[in-house]
Amino acid sequence: MGSEMCIRDRVDTVGFVSRLPHNLVEAFKSTLEEAAWSDVIVRVADAGDDQREEQLAITDEVLDGLDCADIPRLTVYNKCDKPNALNFDPDILLTSAKTGYGLDALLREKQYKLCGFLNGIDTKLYDPEKDSLIPAHFSADDISGKEKCKEALEKELKLAKNGEPIIGIVTRFVSHKGIDLIKYVFEEMVNMGCRFAILGSGEKIFEDFFKEMAWRYPDRVSATIGFVPDLARRIYAGADMFLMPSQSEPCGLAQMISMRYGTIPIVRETGGLRDSVRDAGGENGNGFTFKTYNAHDMLNAVCRAYEYYKNKPAWAKLVSDAMKNDFSWDLSLIHI
Repeated sequence: MGSEMCIRDRVDTVGFVSRLPHNLVEAFKSTLEEAAWSDVIVRVADAGDDQREEQLAITDEVLDGLDCADIPRLTVYNKCDKPNALNFDPDILLTSAKTGYGLDALLREKQYKLCGFLNGIDTKLYDPEKDSLIPAHFSADDISGKEKCKEALEKELKLAKNGEPIIGIVTRFVSHKGIDLIKYVFEEMVNMGCRFAILGSGEKIFEDFFKEMAWRYPDRVSATIGFVPDLARRIYAGADMFLMPSQSEPCGLAQMISMRYGTIPIVRETGGLRDSVRDAGGENGNGFTFKTYNAHDMLNAVCRAYEYYKNKPAWAKLVSDAMKNDFSWDLSLIHI
């Protein structure tokens, strides 16, 4: 199993506090089965997630019938040698009653050994140099293929070829993903010149809104309702920017995937988004960020990204630098 086996070597018991992501399931599945890790606990942190049942089913299968009742989970977690959470600042989120989801008292007691680490992505699956799902290949050293991916995306989604940036949105249409912020200033962004490649599903009010925007601005907005994995990959590869203004985000994968494909994230500074995206206005920037959960603060970040985009040499360097970020599990495991 390689790097994931080293976890068992480092600590006797590891507790994961968050919803178990698909890639983590795959990374640890055989290890869990081989070692019979009945002492591994997974806490589902997002009770409002419409994928909760699916994620729990996966977790139960992997952990081979681990009792999901709160008391056994707390008992097991209390024995953990090294509790972990999917961001670098778990003290803020997990030890408060509001966001601790029933584990806050125990985590405050164990705060001296609580640490955070970022999610990781499958860098072999998401590889712009070899990905068979995108129309052209490119790398951090040669990003010319990304322009071909953008041209193909424009053609596929019937967006005007006007040289303006394409902002990708691939997400569930629910408020805590920041869709209400996007809705509030969407037409201002369109009138600024931004084009949108939108993919997702969720609350009907948001689905209807994006469909209306696509009808109203057919050459500037494309909205695909549902989830089409191949199209998601082409949006990651062909868009210029990726908008992710989440109200809360334990870690997030989309911003990591977007940077892997040279698509610059615009995110709110929360959870793992804050840990993985550094504003281009500072040192070693790889995206654009805003702090408060406010539509016009988000709009300001989009405006800054739009102005930055006009400086082609600077933008090309930003794209290349973002692609050089290491979001592999090898790096994340160092923090466990």
